[in-house]
Formats: sequence, C-alpha cells, structure tokens
Amino acid sequence: MSESFPPLFFEKPNKGENTLSFLGPKKERTTESTLTRTLITGYVKQLFKRPDFPVEVYIALDDGAMAFKGDVVWPNTECEHPFDFVPIARIDDLVVNLPGKMEFLQKLGVEGMEDVTPESEAGFWEEFAFEFADVAVNVKLTWE
Repeated sequence: MSESFPPLFFEKPNKGENTLSFLGPKKERTTESTLTRTLITGYVKQLFKRPDFPVEVYIALDDGAMAFKGDVVWPNTECEHPFDFVPIARIDDLVVNLPGKMEFLQKLGVEGMEDVTPESEAGFWEEFAFEFADVAVNVKLTWE
C-alpha cells in the first residue's frame, strides 16, 4: 500500500515553490520592507526612558508566526519564539540619529531620567528631526 505524503520541510522545492517548514509555507527571507515613520517614532517616544532602550528593543521587518511587520520584539525575554525566521532590527539601526541618554539629559538640563517632566520630554521629541535608515540587517527599507 503506497501513500503519497507532502514534501518535508527539508526537501528542496521546485523552482517557484515555497519551502515548507513547521510553520507552514515559508517564503524566502525578505529583502525589502516598508515601515511607517509614525509607528517607529511612537516607539522611540514611549520606550526611550526604559533602561534597556535601545539595546534590547527590536522591530520585526516582516510577518512571522509570533510577530508582524512593525511589532516590537524583545528577543532577550521572548527567546523561546522562532524570531530567527523573521529579520529583526534594533531600533537604533532604524533611527540612525537617536541621541544617547546623556545627550538627552543634557539637552533637557536635568541629571536623571526621573527628573524629566512629560512636558519637557514631549517638547524635546517635537523638535527632534528623526533620520531613518535606508537599510537595516540587509533589508532595504521604505518609509511611509
């Protein structure tokens, strides 16, 4: 009795076919991604004062099983998820002119993050001219 089974995920597909993985049909790793400026600047404004910013803040550049394009990814705490199937870029690889924490504090004239008022922080980001990367983690970026 002979049964026909679907190809296994490690079999080489025919030209033009998607590779199967345990997550289902898998397209090739993306080489281009479109992100929204307002989404990324919003993340910067919300997360900048965190002690782990920007070192542990990543953004998904494609859709995957656990994250969608534009989602914040925390690889140090969500390491059991298969993020290796989706390109992720550190947030300071996307916004190339992010100020350092000390520069931020100096411009606001305070000594610590606890001294930053919501009004002064909002004013800082209102005047800040965000510059966005053209490429991050070998993915060409388009900004809307």
